[in-house]
Amino acid sequence: MFGLVRQGLVCKNCQMSCHVHCKDRAVPTCPLPPGQAKLPFGIDVHHGVGTACEGWIKIPKPGGVRRGWQRAYAIVCDFKVFLHEPSNDIHTPSVSASHIFDIRDINFKVSQVTRQDVIHAGPKLIPAIFKMSCNQTGCPGITSEALVLTENETERDRWLATLEELQKAAKQSTQHGAPIFSVREMYSTNQLEVLKSAQSAAIMDPDHLLIGDSEGLYMLDMAEEGLYKFGDKDVRKVSQISMIEEEGLIVLLAGRTRQSVRLLPVSALESGEIKNVLIKVTETEGCSSFTCGSLGHTWYICVAVKTRVLVFHINKTKTRYEKRREISLPNQVQSLSVLGDNVCIGYQSGFSLYHLYSDKPAQKLVHDDDLTLGFVRLNSLPALHAVQINNGQEYILCFNVVGVYVNQNGNRSRKQELLWHSSPTSFAYLAPYLLVYCESALEIYDVNTAKWIQTIPFRKLHSLSENGCLASSSMSDPPILLYIKKQMDQDAIHIPGLSRKNTDRIRASKRKADPRAQKKALPGKAAISGPTNFTHVEHFGPYQSLNPEEMPDAGTLTGEAEVGPSPSIQSLSAIQAGPGGPHSRKNSERDVSSS
Repeated sequence: MFGLVRQGLVCKNCQMSCHVHCKDRAVPTCPLPPGQAKLPFGIDVHHGVGTACEGWIKIPKPGGVRRGWQRAYAIVCDFKVFLHEPSNDIHTPSVSASHIFDIRDINFKVSQVTRQDVIHAGPKLIPAIFKMSCNQTGCPGITSEALVLTENETERDRWLATLEELQKAAKQSTQHGAPIFSVREMYSTNQLEVLKSAQSAAIMDPDHLLIGDSEGLYMLDMAEEGLYKFGDKDVRKVSQISMIEEEGLIVLLAGRTRQSVRLLPVSALESGEIKNVLIKVTETEGCSSFTCGSLGHTWYICVAVKTRVLVFHINKTKTRYEKRREISLPNQVQSLSVLGDNVCIGYQSGFSLYHLYSDKPAQKLVHDDDLTLGFVRLNSLPALHAVQINNGQEYILCFNVVGVYVNQNGNRSRKQELLWHSSPTSFAYLAPYLLVYCESALEIYDVNTAKWIQTIPFRKLHSLSENGCLASSSMSDPPILLYIKKQMDQDAIHIPGLSRKNTDRIRASKRKADPRAQKKALPGKAAISGPTNFTHVEHFGPYQSLNPEEMPDAGTLTGEAEVGPSPSIQSLSAIQAGPGGPHSRKNSERDVSSS
């Protein structure tokens, strides 16, 4: 049984346990007849259900093999491998999985180790060690890996044989299919230093990303490989970014101490000067988060300020916004989602729906009379995310330890529950899939079937964008920026074709103007006054085929000289490598004389 809580049901008399979805098929006799109290190990290879093996093993301590080994409990179940570190009681595994590997993943590998794999392990231990690994096709530099130390070589061979057989069975299973989501590596912190402290990001257009960190707002031009910083004291500690393309606005949550919501016209990035056009939304100082959503052609911004939610709608006035309503709650606001014509507000142990612009009564999504949801109220669970499905007939309420299905009246609509396998850090919804960013992996669920369909085994993954498509991972060294999308969808951005091992660092420019505007005023392209009097005397350097007779004298030039584009790096290199070499005296002398 897996999950942080509510892993299953147990009989209060005979202590027989079963999964929630197995309750109706359990033997009604209490106590259980002899021999049925515990089913034997086994796995249904057609559906991937069942436990193949489990037991205590050892994994490297944080810092690698040189730090030593620590105990962990390994479970091979449902075509997945779970590694659980010990809890406070060293004889009891933690309910949170530290590593998760999906055996159905086409990139999953299991093998013996060589001396090079474990150079800090003792020679006598090597025959008892095996390795599990899984990488992503779009991330060649990142591999999720776990070294496992068993009691002896025989025990290692038993684990290897089991995993290899399951891998063969998974390829033939009816449950085996192509991955739904793909992950692509974009930049590392070696290339983009701002990623070390990035707190938020958003896609501006296919060639530009917006990145927010503690120092301000940056725009990354992936076509030109340039990073440009905007604002100074007026924009600091940008912890959330959202784009409203239809209104030409960028919504920011920024502020060094007490954060507030700011509106920035996209057109301001072309001039580079945002101080005079940055709009600070009043009454939002001290806010913790915001969310944007549309109702028809009108866009709304909902802002959480302690125990209040302020609702603004975007208009075409000078201030670009107008306050529509203020919602007061008894508890601190923990999450916000715009669902249809309502804003769903999450607070301790519950969610409620409020209309965006009218004063209709609130609709609670955790009904007090539903006893099956009593554990939510009793345990004071933080409310982290809500999703609307089935045309508004159902909702998925995501708490810190579990996700439950409810109807419009707040009563449970399904027996199934979504059980996270480690603590979630953020959520995203790309219909019909729920992305759960956990400490051990990215878990992806089909909300229609309530099934866990894919695992991306990247640890320490943090979502930077509201839709979950941009994320940072500190699992590798150096940390990297990832782009996550459905396999069948087209790329929303142009992925840079960069090699992690041989790339130049992209540094932030101190110029405040957008490069799209700067292209008109770069020093190499600025118009200069034409020559007054000179004649061509002799040509030195490469390109000897130039005909001096065809070159115009000063008398043929009028007005300002037209200066062409600056030579590329390749052309400069070719010129410097010409006859005489880059340091040749001939190349350093001028081939014109002025009188």
